[in-house]
Amino acid sequence: LDGSRYRCDFVISALPFTILRRIAIEPGLPPLQGEAVRTLPYGHTTRGFGVVDKNFWEQDGLEPSFFTDGAIKMFWTLKPRPGETGHRFMVVFTGAAAERIDLLEEAEARRFVQAELARIRPSMKDSIRLIGWYSWGRDPLVQGCRHMFAPG
Repeated sequence: LDGSRYRCDFVISALPFTILRRIAIEPGLPPLQGEAVRTLPYGHTTRGFGVVDKNFWEQDGLEPSFFTDGAIKMFWTLKPRPGETGHRFMVVFTGAAAERIDLLEEAEARRFVQAELARIRPSMKDSIRLIGWYSWGRDPLVQGCRHMFAPG
């Protein structure tokens, strides 16, 4: 970002391709590596993390974790860690759903998650509390969750 230049005979890079694309490399990468860096798409993922205040699955008799074909793609209930008494959870947005949720300010996105979970599974109303949020797409040093191998 500051315009620094480095000279070396060899490089091992762990940079995401989304970032490596913006770095001038001279001489350029070998053709197939260069094509991969320039063209491989990146998966988009945004996640919310939190704690379960009430075991909602005991109320409705369904499994605690689930998948949907709606905006929220996955809800994973995680067992308590040693020394903890309550469950944790992760809510996952992928692809276009992650891109859409990232258009919202974080507070608005959190409200959407609470409302959407209560809508699709009423037993979840007032049962969970979001405490963290992370978007790989919004992270300026990553800009995507990971590369995805595409046809070709």
